[in-house]
Amino acid sequence: PPAASAAPAPDFSQLFANATRLTPEERATIEGFLSGQQLHPPPGRPSVCQFLLSEEVVSAPQQPDRRFLQQSLFQIDYGTRAWKKVRRRMPLKTPPPAQPQPKD
Repeated sequence: PPAASAAPAPDFSQLFANATRLTPEERATIEGFLSGQQLHPPPGRPSVCQFLLSEEVVSAPQQPDRRFLQQSLFQIDYGTRAWKKVRRRMPLKTPPPAQPQPKD
């Protein structure tokens, strides 16, 4: 009989293309989940885990003076065995305009 060949490893490069904040351990956890090898959360983790993929400062389209920290996260729900990418925006505090100093 022909030798059984192992299934090719899935290619996750597109998923992690812009993941500048993901640690190697977190990447391994996500890859393990997606390939069906890790179906339970790591010890000490909740059943719904979020992993920070990237973050950047962006401006509101209609209000360029309003800036946000935009985060891209990868969320795993071990209970339902589902995953999704989540984008979260948090407003950044903008410093008040500089006040002229009184002259003595």
